[in-house]
Amino acid sequence: MKRYTLWLLLPIILAFLPGCGEDFPAPAYIESFRILGVRAEPLEAAPGEQITFDTLVVNADATPYEGPLAWAVAYGTQSQLTDSAQFDPSSAYLQTSPDEPFVWTVPARAELEKLYGPLGKNGILLAVVVGAFPGGDLDKKPRLAYKMFAVSDRDERMTNPAITGVKVMQGGEEIAPDNDGEFSVDHGKVDVRIETDQPDEDNLTFHWFTVYEDFEHKFRHQETIDTADRDLTPVHCVLRKEWFFEQDDGGVTRLIGMDWREVVLHH
Repeated sequence: MKRYTLWLLLPIILAFLPGCGEDFPAPAYIESFRILGVRAEPLEAAPGEQITFDTLVVNADATPYEGPLAWAVAYGTQSQLTDSAQFDPSSAYLQTSPDEPFVWTVPARAELEKLYGPLGKNGILLAVVVGAFPGGDLDKKPRLAYKMFAVSDRDERMTNPAITGVKVMQGGEEIAPDNDGEFSVDHGKVDVRIETDQPDEDNLTFHWFTVYEDFEHKFRHQETIDTADRDLTPVHCVLRKEWFFEQDDGGVTRLIGMDWREVVLHH
C-alpha cells in the first residue's frame, strides 16, 4: 500500500468539508459521482485498538468507484473539523483502491489525550474524513464525507448493524444469484429484500440508491425495482442504525452505524 503526505490535500478537505456530513443526499436517484456511506468498524473503540474505515463510492452509472481515496483522522464535531490544527497529517494518506480500507490504530490513552484532549467518563468523539476523486484524477476537487466515531473505555459500546443476506423475488419466485453474485431477471418489477442481524427494525433505516429517477423510496427492508428500461441495474442499499452518544458536558451527538450491499440485476 502506498502512503503519501497530504499537506496539499488537507486545505482542500477543510475548504469543502462544511458542505458534507453523515446525512445522505435526499435523492435515491444516482446521476452523478457520489459517496453513499462511510463506515467505522468498530463504531466505538478503546485506546490501543484498531479501527477499519471504508466507504461506498459510486460513479454516475451506479457502478463502484475504483480510484484513489484520501483519508484523515480529525477531532470532534463538524464545527471543530474546520480547524486545521485539529488534523494529524501523519495519519492522512492515499490508498490505491477502495478495496484497501484505511486501518487506524487508536493511540494509547496518554498519547490520545495529548492529541485530542481528556478521554472522560463517556469517551471522546473523533471523525475520519474521506475524499474520492472524480474519474480517479487527483488533480480534480475530491468529493468529501466525514464519519464520526467514539473512543472510550466503556464496556457497552455502540456497534454497527450487519446485512446478512439478500433475497431477490420476481413473479413470486426467488431468484438465485449466478457465479458472479449477480441476479438474472426478466424485464419488469423485481422485489429486493435485505436481511439483517438486528431483531428489531424500529431503529433501522434502509437507504436505497438506483439509476431510476422515478424510484419510490420507502426506507424499508424491501423495495421494488422496475428494470424495464435497462439491461444492467446496480442497486445499492445502505443500512443505518442510529445511536446517541452522551458527552461528559451533557451534550448528545447522533452517531450512525451502518452496513451496505450492492445488488446487480441483469437480463
